[in-house]
Amino acid sequence: MKDASAQQDSTAVRAISIASLAVFLILAFFIKPSPFWLDAPEFMAASWQFGQVHPPGHPVAMPLIKGFMLMPFGNIAFRANLFSAFFGAISSLVVGLMVLSIVRSTYQSISRHLSMAIGVAGTVAFGLCTSSVIQSMSVEIYSLNAALVLLASLFAMKAGSDARIAGLVGILIGLGLGNHHFLTILAIPGVVLLSFDANGFEESIKRIWPGVALAVAVTIGVYAYLPARSAGWPTWTDASSLSGVIWIASAKIFAGSVGGFENTGLGLFDNASMALQIVIDNISWVGLVLAVMGLVYLAAKRRFYLAAGLALLVLGSLASKVVMGLLDPSNPDDHGYFAVAIATMVVLEGIGLAGILETLKLRLVSIVSVFAMMVLPLPIGLFTLSQRANAVETSEVMEMVWQSAPPGSVALVSHYPIYFMTLYDQGIEGVRPDVTVVQQSFYSKAQKGTFYAQQIAIRDDDLGPLVRSFLESGELNWPLLLKLAKVRPVLLEADSELVVPYSDLVPNGWFFRI
Repeated sequence: MKDASAQQDSTAVRAISIASLAVFLILAFFIKPSPFWLDAPEFMAASWQFGQVHPPGHPVAMPLIKGFMLMPFGNIAFRANLFSAFFGAISSLVVGLMVLSIVRSTYQSISRHLSMAIGVAGTVAFGLCTSSVIQSMSVEIYSLNAALVLLASLFAMKAGSDARIAGLVGILIGLGLGNHHFLTILAIPGVVLLSFDANGFEESIKRIWPGVALAVAVTIGVYAYLPARSAGWPTWTDASSLSGVIWIASAKIFAGSVGGFENTGLGLFDNASMALQIVIDNISWVGLVLAVMGLVYLAAKRRFYLAAGLALLVLGSLASKVVMGLLDPSNPDDHGYFAVAIATMVVLEGIGLAGILETLKLRLVSIVSVFAMMVLPLPIGLFTLSQRANAVETSEVMEMVWQSAPPGSVALVSHYPIYFMTLYDQGIEGVRPDVTVVQQSFYSKAQKGTFYAQQIAIRDDDLGPLVRSFLESGELNWPLLLKLAKVRPVLLEADSELVVPYSDLVPNGWFFRI
């Protein structure tokens, strides 16, 4: 009987693995061989050149993305985007395995074939839901974050019985902290409670310390990437100094995002409502009801630590964006912040569905229910997949940007999405090396922009006087820009924060020319 049970377990794991492979292949088929907006081109440029991205630096993702970029097929942008698809599929695999493990350990009378089917359904339901698709189609750190947190959660459920597993959980948490520390910190309480499920509080606490030690060691180790590549390009600030490393790793520049409701006119209730709508868009109202029932069933089975741990994973992930001043469902990053919450809701959905099916014991109902769980979220997810695959706005805008730049010009770009795209175009595709592109504020929010400005002066001697003036005053010197414009074309991007004499400007395509 034990051999038969083990064989059934391996069959279920294979089935879920095949489902996650199918998810990966579907995502890979639709991936664009070009960057999307926002941070994607910066990640590509920084990974390719082992440079520095925006705080907190994401040192775990950089070498991993570089590894994907070195694969011998497709262009560099396709390979970089494949990074997110891969970890999106890994996340879907872990969702299925969590469903399988919890259902089988909670409902003794559920058939192994049915628990396997629910696990497969969970894999597909998360892997092809809207938010997962959005994050899996473009290189970012959120699918990696979800994979690390979910893997830590899966192993945490078994950590109470083996201190070595606690060490593995610690390594995964350390990698998570080196990837996106804010999201990982919010997940830690849930992961810890999951580890109490097997042996209770006191016994599990004794076994947790190797994991804590390894988490600290791994976190410190991965952030060594920042000083190691302090001379790389692109860059934000001087990572060769301790203060620079701390500034990057702390993501102090984004600290004002937490709270700040007075700047948006929204509040916690508004954000919570939008967060709930995003969840419903991914799992449907039926899925939401099943997820709540999953918590109820776990409590009824007296698996309080497991129920509390899963609930905290959901709440921590949702809180990551709800507590910020601006939650924007049209922003792909916001879907990434909620990835762990949505994945955990799918796990709870499977638990709730299994509880109902255990009670009903109707074969046809079981089949229809599992099929519905898998299919309900798919139309929106597949529509999103098609939309993302056919997006052309990035290339069209950048074509206009480069056409607007005369040979040998200096382009001061204010909007980060455009600036990041120029980093990609010049650093990877070799587009317009004759144009010097400068972030218009000299990254002034990054320790006053001192290091970035110095690097710009090194890269283009003509900008030396302008940089020296900026280092003294913290502002762009207009007379020096006028002087530079007599030697080379100087372009400015429209920016509401830049006060200049408009009589000195003429429209020049995407830019204004001095």
